[in-house]
Amino acid sequence: MQKKIQKIRQRIAAIESGIFDEDDIKLLLIEIREKLKGESFLKEICDFVAHSDRNKGICHKKVNVRYAKLKLAEDNFKRILTSDFIEKNRNLSERLFSDKVLSYIQNEKIQKDLFELLILSGIDDIEDELFLKYYKLNKSQVVRLIKKSYKLDKSFYIQKNILTQTGLVILDDLLKFIRGTVTGKPAFSEQEIIDDFILGLKRLSAELNYKPDFDKIKMNKSDLIVCIISLLHDSTFKLFDGATGIGFISLHPQDNEPEICLMSDAGNFIVPLITTNVKASDYIDCKNDQLREYEFKKIPWTNCLRNEQNIMKLMKCEAAVRCSNL
Repeated sequence: MQKKIQKIRQRIAAIESGIFDEDDIKLLLIEIREKLKGESFLKEICDFVAHSDRNKGICHKKVNVRYAKLKLAEDNFKRILTSDFIEKNRNLSERLFSDKVLSYIQNEKIQKDLFELLILSGIDDIEDELFLKYYKLNKSQVVRLIKKSYKLDKSFYIQKNILTQTGLVILDDLLKFIRGTVTGKPAFSEQEIIDDFILGLKRLSAELNYKPDFDKIKMNKSDLIVCIISLLHDSTFKLFDGATGIGFISLHPQDNEPEICLMSDAGNFIVPLITTNVKASDYIDCKNDQLREYEFKKIPWTNCLRNEQNIMKLMKCEAAVRCSNL
């Protein structure tokens, strides 16, 4: 145990001094994983590093629910909204078409797995302010309303016969809003991860008998975040229909200076997982015009190493091999 604690201290000291690399962060996250308690974001990252094939967790839930909404709506769109249907109904309102696309489940009887994924997890994935804006309800009130309206009968949620006609209309509209709303908010932001990282180290400091210099850690937070994102590259997500989502390092457009991020390729859909304020040009030796070509796409610079000047960089595989041999 003493040896393990000493190793953790050494890795924290490396972060303070700015001489750490991706392997240091990987080992540190694995070593502190079982010691974490309330640090949900950091615990999720540690779980990712320890087990890159995900079928649960915050990121998995985000990817799975958004993929399910988009995939089921897309399949229904292809099945129902044929050219003949559109031609026959061209004079009807757009609301009719959106209602048809979202009709892949019927409110009266919903399969248990889909109800819990699309509706309950779907509520959790939508920002509170959207429910407040359109329904004057917060998330907790929406969940209570939905649960009050249904009963679980074996493998289905059945709508209760307690709602008035007005109540049914409101419920129908609310369920369509939940199924039809997919936001671009990531699972984590850079700041949430850093805050959780510092909180976890503060709580562990007594056990480690080591007081980290948090000002120095914050000075190296960009290197730390890039290492974490590099570690999560190529992680996989088992999706509700058996498909597999794959996490990848990508670039997000921001004022003509792309920023490093982590995204997931889920079928034909891209889901943001971690966003940062880290400029890609600070870590990738490449012109901005070329960098912009990789916005929302998988980049080839996926290895996080320090160069001859001890500066953290994202490198292509061949360059990383040369650098590691120096």
